[in-house]
Amino acid sequence: MEPAKIKIDEYREKVLEDISGIFKLKISFENRF
Repeated sequence: MEPAKIKIDEYREKVLEDISGIFKLKISFENRF
């Protein structure tokens, strides 16, 4: 694998984690009200 490809995959995984984390926060926040 090329280093650039690995970097992109790592970045994509991190972004997906961030997005799912934001959704979890949003859901738990909405559940309070």
